Amino acid sequence: MTRVLIRTFVCWAVAFALNGCVSGFELDEDPLFACLTDGDCLDGYRCLDKGQPYLYGVCRPVVADPCADGWLGEGESDVDCGGTCTACPVNSTCSAGGDCSTGTCEASVCVLRADAAPCEAATQCDSGFCGGPGGGMLCGVPCDAGACSEPNDVCVSGVCVSSALCVDEGAGVFVGPACLCARCSATSTCASAVHRIECVCDPVTATAGDDVYLPGESSVQQHAEPVGVGQLGMWKVLSESPGSAVGTGEFADPSAADTLFTGTPDSAYVLGWEVSNDCDSVTDEVFVSFDPCDGHRTLRDDRDGLTYPVLPLFENCWMTQNLNFGAFVPSDSLAMPGDDGLSQKFCQEDDTANCDAGYGGLYLHDEAMAYGHNGPQGVCPEGWQLGTLDQWRTLLGGGWDMLALGEVPEALDSWGFAAMLGGKLDFGSGFTGFHAYNYNWTSDACSADTCPAHKVYYDNSISSPYNLPFISAATVRCLKTR
Repeated sequence: MTRVLIRTFVCWAVAFALNGCVSGFELDEDPLFACLTDGDCLDGYRCLDKGQPYLYGVCRPVVADPCADGWLGEGESDVDCGGTCTACPVNSTCSAGGDCSTGTCEASVCVLRADAAPCEAATQCDSGFCGGPGGGMLCGVPCDAGACSEPNDVCVSGVCVSSALCVDEGAGVFVGPACLCARCSATSTCASAVHRIECVCDPVTATAGDDVYLPGESSVQQHAEPVGVGQLGMWKVLSESPGSAVGTGEFADPSAADTLFTGTPDSAYVLGWEVSNDCDSVTDEVFVSFDPCDGHRTLRDDRDGLTYPVLPLFENCWMTQNLNFGAFVPSDSLAMPGDDGLSQKFCQEDDTANCDAGYGGLYLHDEAMAYGHNGPQGVCPEGWQLGTLDQWRTLLGGGWDMLALGEVPEALDSWGFAAMLGGKLDFGSGFTGFHAYNYNWTSDACSADTCPAHKVYYDNSISSPYNLPFISAATVRCLKTR
């Protein structure tokens, strides 16, 4: 009875072993039999799978590729489909993350990675997307094309800027719920829903237009370059001169590139056309002058540092004192002024104090005109010139209201234009007319022996023109060149 029972058990055990099962009673040196060491197995077999789940192992054939048998074997760093072997696909049995192609093993099963989990490839992510800015690759959910929304931290890029141009910045995805590019402009060039989107701004440029000179006027139409998409333009008054003009300039529509600017006569303005977007702003300046003197009330002669008052009078800017430039020459000097490149002058009564007191120098006509080397500028500072007959007529015809000054020798009009009666010098008769009258050379052509000048008397009588011998010495009054 006992013998029959033993035979029955052995047959069962053999059948079990041949079916790949492990039995603690299979100790023979046969293939697929139980073993404790490799010595228990036939040649070409090894004792494997010890402790899974029994103490004994199973004799299995030795194969060249240990990963091909699908079983844990010695020399393998992990299960056959993990470690140094090919990683297992999703839903495979695993013992560690390294066993799985996704790198994630949960409850002994290879699974895909959830959103916001670090990733190296899209195949690892349940969403099918892996990306992000810089080196921070994460599983995520793609937004719609051009996706950026407020707040920016909804998206990995986090750099969407309002009213700006979206550009494709390369591979990457967004983490979080799907978002729309509500803050980006309609001209977005976002190429794909799965790309990282960064909103940047077009370069900003501003062109305010040309400088404007309109003496005697008080308004002008400004023409700036229109702004681009996503940009704003704004006109501003940056400065006003003279001081009486402060606060007087205004625009019909400050935000329009083409708009009317209104100021006050005899004033000058620096206007700015500012163009801005969410990234930057640029301002271009334009000079607008309704003032012949461009807002200045003094002139500095860079040649000697002397300064002169100036006034806007009837669309011209006049010096209100006589010119006092050049080296003093006594009237009895044997070395008379000549074309030597040096400006020379006489002073009333041979006293330089009279030149310095505002009466200015007395110049031979050739000296006044710099011997014809620089046209109407003559001896005047650069940018200034001797007045013409027509320019003097404009001044006089405009109502030069000379005051009868009685004992005061300087005829001064109601605008502050001082006649400064410096007289003249005639060789032979000497200095005459000091405090009584004044001759001003003009830039008009001379005749054979005379040149046109303007003569002003202290009692308001005016001679225009007066043909003065060119060898006489008279004063010079300059006005701004246009």
